[in-house]
Amino acid sequence: MEKTILAAVDGSVASTQGLDYLAHLFAADASLAIHLLSVTPSSGAGKDWMNQVDPLRVQASPSGKNAQLSHRHVQEARERLERKGISAGRIHHFVKPALSGTSNTIRAEAERGKYDALLVGRRGLGAMGNMFFGSISSE
Repeated sequence: MEKTILAAVDGSVASTQGLDYLAHLFAADASLAIHLLSVTPSSGAGKDWMNQVDPLRVQASPSGKNAQLSHRHVQEARERLERKGISAGRIHHFVKPALSGTSNTIRAEAERGKYDALLVGRRGLGAMGNMFFGSISSE
């Protein structure tokens, strides 16, 4: 029976370290598939929270620049996992727009796909950092 892990990637150091650890643990496990997800911000400039507060707000489509960056993140993550010994056939990747916030998009995909595990990098900012900058992993 195939096991699946959803790994949210954003090109950050924490995300990259998480992928390295994942490869270290499971490179030899041929029954494991890794699904890489990058979420493209929809309203830009950290304003996704406005879509949750005001349901009548018109949501902007993901900009071309943000979508390209998200595609680059998943491609780089895929190449990194392959270099670490995970075969290309075991790696799947996709990009989704954040229509209701990044953390909600990740959670919705995790529930929809019925993955066995979820990997999300954490910066470790602490309570004050999370209050000012937010935290996808905490949400």
